[in-house]
Parts: sequence; structure tokens; C-alpha cells
Amino acid sequence: MTKLLYLQSPEAAYETTFEGRIVAVEGQTLVLDQTLFYPEGGGQPSDVGMLRWDGGAAPVVSVTKRGGVSHTIDAQELEGALPTPQALASGGVPMQGTIDWQRRYALMRMHTSQHLVSGVAFDLLGARTVGNQLYPDRSRIDLAPARWDDVEVDRLLRTVNGAIAQGGAVTIGSVDRAQLEASADAARSNLELLPQSVRSLRMVRLGGWDVCPCAGTHVRDLSELRPVALRGTTNKGKGRLRLEYAFRPAA
Repeated sequence: MTKLLYLQSPEAAYETTFEGRIVAVEGQTLVLDQTLFYPEGGGQPSDVGMLRWDGGAAPVVSVTKRGGVSHTIDAQELEGALPTPQALASGGVPMQGTIDWQRRYALMRMHTSQHLVSGVAFDLLGARTVGNQLYPDRSRIDLAPARWDDVEVDRLLRTVNGAIAQGGAVTIGSVDRAQLEASADAARSNLELLPQSVRSLRMVRLGGWDVCPCAGTHVRDLSELRPVALRGTTNKGKGRLRLEYAFRPAA
């Protein structure tokens, strides 16, 4: 099982370099004993970056949770050679990893903004987030029930931008599932999406705007976000509205 270093503390999401060991090589994928790379999941794309080891180096182009955490490299950009089975058999091969910080931070900000939009949509309009997809430069959120007009969408975005202007700490902690199920926050947390076997939850809180179990990467404070601008809305049927937005360009 790969140890996920970015989960160890709120500050870990801001780290860009780490050390570990390559414990398996399967074609163009490398499995590590621990990693700072975020693997694709929950609507958030994976990190990318570089891995270096004695005798070789390669860019990481995607990361998934398969057989531990699998780091797929660009074989055409491989320098040197991959670790041999003999080297791996002796306890793995030491390596150094570097995260593409520009992409990581863009996704951290987008992920945090998604929590904020979802929280405001729940508070103002009683809509839950039933799907989402993040990109470094934009986000897409599916909300239901949602049959909103332009006035309500504008109210949603103005409230979100007001929260960003005001700022507020983003905190992460552990909560027992039974405690959350008995609280007022249970309705907004989409607990039914998590297996019942998961009893201890990593909870992300955005001041008074949102509380949600989440294993993604987030910024420290809402003030790190930029105001959002609507890219468009789409009626997906069955009371579902797709909202797409991006950050406004920096002044």
C-alpha cells in the first residue's frame, strides 16, 4: 500500500518534493512506497511531475490508484533505464519525486472553489452536488434539484465571490462517521457515496460555508482564490443543472 504524503497534514499539499522507493515496475508504470502525487479521483485530475533514481529519470504524466499508486511515465522521455527486477527485489530503489507546482496549485484552488460553490448552492437553493469535474483552468459541477433562473445563478455567484473577498480558513480534520451522521451537516456531506466500511472521515471545512469528507488537495484560505465567472449552464434533465465556471483573470 502506497503511503499518501499529501494527506499527512494541511500543509503537505504545499510540498513539492519528496523521497521514497520504487517498489514495482509494470511496463511504463512505477509503484512507490510513498508519494506526494495526487492520483486521479473524485473529479480531480492527477498531479504530474518528475521521478529520478540512480541511473534514470522520467516525467510522470498520470497517476492512478491501481495496485498501490501507479505513476505512469512518458517512456519517450525516459533518461537512462528503469530499475531492474534484481534491484527492486532488494527492498526497492531509492528515488526523488518533484510535483509540477503550477498545476498542483491550480487544481488545489479549483478544488477548494468547488467546495465553496457546492456549499453555497446547498445553503441558498437546497441543491446537492451530484457530480463534478475539475480542470486546472475551470470547473464543472452538477447540482440537483436545480431548476434555477438567471437571477438565482447570479445570486449564487455573487455569494461565492463575496466569500472569496472576505476570506476564511480551510481546515482539515478527522471525524467519526457516526458523529457526522448525527449532525446537521450530514445532509450536505453526501455520505451515501462512501462505503459503510469507512468509519473515520477526513473532513474539509470552509469556515461556515461547507463541510465535506474529501481526500483531495486544498488551499489554506479562501483568500487564495480569485473571483469566479460563469462559463455557462446546461439543463441535464431530471432536475439536474450543470454549472461551469472559471476564475476571472488576475487584475
